[in-house]
Amino acid sequence: METRGIYIRGAVEPATTRLAQRSSILYGPAILSMLLAFLASNAARAQAPALIEMQPNAPSGAWVGIVAVGWQQTTSSQNITITVPFYHEPPASPATVSAYLTTSIGPGTTVANQVAAATVTIFPSAGPSVGYILFSGLNLAAGSYYIVVDTGSLGIGWSGNNAGDGVLSAAPGYTYLGSYGLDGLDQSGYEPGYPVSPLFGNPGPASLNFEVSTAPPLRFVPMAPCRVVDTRDGARLAGFGPPSLVGEATRSFTIPNGPCTGIPANAQAYSINVTVVPQGELGYLTIWRTGETQPMVSTLNSLDGEVKANAAIVAAGTSGAISVFATNNTDLVLDINGYFVLASPGAGLAFYPMTPCRLVDTRAGAPQTIITGALQGGMSTELPILASSCQVPSTAQAYSLNFTLVPPDPVAYLTVYPTGESLPIASTLNDPTGTVQANAAIAPAGTGGSIEAFVTQTTDLVVDINGYFAPPATGALSLYTLPPCRVLDTRNPAGAPPFAGTINVNVMGRGCGGPGAVQAYVFNTTVVPPGPLGYLTLWPEGNVQPVVSTLNALDGNITSNMAIVPTSNTDVSVFADASTYLVLDLLGYFAP
Repeated sequence: METRGIYIRGAVEPATTRLAQRSSILYGPAILSMLLAFLASNAARAQAPALIEMQPNAPSGAWVGIVAVGWQQTTSSQNITITVPFYHEPPASPATVSAYLTTSIGPGTTVANQVAAATVTIFPSAGPSVGYILFSGLNLAAGSYYIVVDTGSLGIGWSGNNAGDGVLSAAPGYTYLGSYGLDGLDQSGYEPGYPVSPLFGNPGPASLNFEVSTAPPLRFVPMAPCRVVDTRDGARLAGFGPPSLVGEATRSFTIPNGPCTGIPANAQAYSINVTVVPQGELGYLTIWRTGETQPMVSTLNSLDGEVKANAAIVAAGTSGAISVFATNNTDLVLDINGYFVLASPGAGLAFYPMTPCRLVDTRAGAPQTIITGALQGGMSTELPILASSCQVPSTAQAYSLNFTLVPPDPVAYLTVYPTGESLPIASTLNDPTGTVQANAAIAPAGTGGSIEAFVTQTTDLVVDINGYFAPPATGALSLYTLPPCRVLDTRNPAGAPPFAGTINVNVMGRGCGGPGAVQAYVFNTTVVPPGPLGYLTLWPEGNVQPVVSTLNALDGNITSNMAIVPTSNTDVSVFADASTYLVLDLLGYFAP
């Protein structure tokens, strides 16, 4: 349904509809409840407290072209995120919706004193739908502000007269100024309050709502890999073991209360490895912070029913919990290797991005790296990261890595852990089919800055690095989480062909958030290839393509991998060595 800023549930659909290009969310009581829950959950979110919230209204028979809401703040706000859900009519062809953050509103489509702007593309759908526009990374001084959404000829939902509309909550220093609607579709001017539309004769406030919230900077605390959830293990702590996940249902896990000690109740996000052990086809699995509405994205897919793993950075929700939804019955394993806390003196490690660089390649004939020769099954192999030519500093205490197995036969699992520590009960990557398989991981450093790689069967290994975590110093970056948002889906519009070769993606221009100061993005990357895909690589736009890979899909299956991608201009480049569709979901970013 979108390419920019509108969320779709699930990165990819089951096999029978895997190349479907559109998804619509019909309005009605269910959607109204969803939006109310979305706003209410954000009000309680500790790491992103709501400042102002508007109550949404379901449309009741009338549509307008432009609506606006306003507020006044008596103090400045740093790193503000504004989320704007809105109802809209189904377009006959792709239509552009524009949104503006401004200090004043004017007649027609003229918007004066613009602070920020965003656009999203709405694709044809079966009926009225709900869309989202996101502004983030804003620093706002004291004063009056308005969010204006202009759909042009496409209508925004207009509700009936409802005296209960307005502010749900407002933090001290913030005052709701009112909603504004265009008088009909003639775009002759804005009218405040409850204007009567001459075209529809249906008075009511604009069905536009918004949330203003703060997203604080976070820093990383590494920990030895630990299994926090395993739904196959009946001996685990209650709530972190059986039963299996039931299809089309959600289950939540309060991570600080789990079996892995040392995770504080005030942890703001977790670095985890998500593994599914499906009981058949698994359309998709989505993981997100508890207390929020399920986002319209996915974490991984297993259409062939095989064991699959994917790394994820997941923001903590209510009581530190995270929620998981699966389309089909599956077992779930969650391993944690660290968490993020609020940035403060002496708390956590900062991130330092690097141009992607190859640390390890054990394949015969490959350029020499820090080790040579295949990894032997049933054994751990030391990877001396600091000895590489990638110039990783000795101050690094954890690494952002991508691991790729190139096995002659199936490999049950790969486990990466700090040198000097015992082999943990955790896994980094599974390869039950013996194909080339990749997965990202944040790997804590051990003795001498080294890490260990244990494999159950003999295999070649490729390891690429894109950054590291070290004590704050010059160039230090913090993590800022975002509501998961779809940056790119090359399946849209309907009938679009797959691409091969290089494309550039203007991430900031897609309306998903992040300031111009972004220096690295956190993506969930999913490919939907029509046939074998040797590899796909992401890297900073404007740089020479590095000799690294992000993921592989030689079996032609839908494949996902988390990727931390540096950027110098808010753009990233993507190369695919064969035809594929690509879905990029933005989870957060690193910035000063």
